[in-house]
Amino acid sequence: MSQRTVALLNFFGAVTLAVLLVLHWRNERMLEQQLARKNTELVEQNVRHSELVAHCAALERDVSQLKSALEATRAEAAAVRETNRRQLDQTVADSTQKLTEWEIAVAGRDKRISELDAELKAARSRLDEAITQLKAAGAR
Repeated sequence: MSQRTVALLNFFGAVTLAVLLVLHWRNERMLEQQLARKNTELVEQNVRHSELVAHCAALERDVSQLKSALEATRAEAAAVRETNRRQLDQTVADSTQKLTEWEIAVAGRDKRISELDAELKAARSRLDEAITQLKAAGAR
């Protein structure tokens, strides 16, 4: 091999190495850019994850508070319902007692009316008899 051939081979080898070096450099640069983008995405995803975790915790607190409020409302409604039932039972008992008193009073009144009616009929009968006697005495 001649020196010229070795020089040419050396030249083409150097050019080939330079081209490979440039290609490798570009590939490394592209990979570094992708890595930088992925790192940025990872940071953004971590921030988003933290926000979602905080939001989830807030929602869980809200749900817990709503459950507590619901239980308190149910307990209060049960207490009100029981109070209303007792009042209604008392009102029914009072009304039943008043109705019994009224029935007794009406029965007493009806009895008194019957007695007065009998007395009135007796008085009317005596009055009619007295009128008849007066007419008979006046006719004589």
